[in-house]
Amino acid sequence: MADSVRDAVLGSVLVQPQRSRAGDLAGKAAVHAIALKALLGDGVRHLTPGERILLGEWLDRIADDGTAAETAD
Repeated sequence: MADSVRDAVLGSVLVQPQRSRAGDLAGKAAVHAIALKALLGDGVRHLTPGERILLGEWLDRIADDGTAAETAD
């Protein structure tokens, strides 16, 4: 019995995670893009104003793709 319990516990802890679906990854990327976009205005001094605008546009696209993937699931 102890061997079965040990195997069950180790199996639940050591099992490789299943691959996420593309929608899950897009949703996670969207969350991070939204968070990064929120931080863009707060002291990002190493980027020019044009670079901040371009990065903001890219982050908006990533966020939109992620929310679209979530609603498609």
